[in-house]
Amino acid sequence: MGKSTGHERSKTVNIERAIIVLFLTGSLVVPPPAATSAEKDTEIQAAQNIGLLWWPADPAQSMYSFSKDIDRCLTQHLLKAVPQFTLLRHETVQDMLYPLMEPGTQPENEHDFAALLRREDVRLRLADKGVRFLVAFSGSTRSEDWQGGIFCGGGYGGGGCLGFSWADKETALDAVLWDLADIDSPELAQASESGTSIMPAFLLPIPIPASTQAGACRELGQRISTIIKEKPDVQNIN
Repeated sequence: MGKSTGHERSKTVNIERAIIVLFLTGSLVVPPPAATSAEKDTEIQAAQNIGLLWWPADPAQSMYSFSKDIDRCLTQHLLKAVPQFTLLRHETVQDMLYPLMEPGTQPENEHDFAALLRREDVRLRLADKGVRFLVAFSGSTRSEDWQGGIFCGGGYGGGGCLGFSWADKETALDAVLWDLADIDSPELAQASESGTSIMPAFLLPIPIPASTQAGACRELGQRISTIIKEKPDVQNIN
């Protein structure tokens, strides 16, 4: 009887020891290390970004101010159409790729542009900023000569103008969209808007320009956003 009791006590002690060992073992499990600041930066850089680039670009050309207006307009539209993406404007992308997109070094055609994007150093620069799509856009506005007539004159009783003139106006824009996950399959987008500028004159001529630039930009933005949304993996981005 005494032997049985002693055996049971020994068994109980062993169980208690096993419980203590299990408890200590569990408490000594090292939790996974928290993400370092470098790792967090990498996660931020991995975000889906869209880069905009006026191409070919030359600040010395009169069209450069026009390009800045289109850049601003496309940025505003795409931020609404694909809010899951961050937009990088022309100056940011140009600085990112410096000096490869300067007037004397930028690609002359789409084939050369695609070759540039295949370069390892270029891919690393774009990846560092989380760029997924690169949109190279260009365009122009053409205005016809004024038609009609305005007659101005003056005399002792005063002076003024009388008449009516008009001029047709058209803005045409185009863009090449590169998905950096598939550089060999660029997407093309085009848009245009026509209108008529008018200038009535009663005492003073009052020009009323046609807003073709804004309309063409909205249309191009819609087409670019449609292309991006149709990408299978983009549909899963919240």
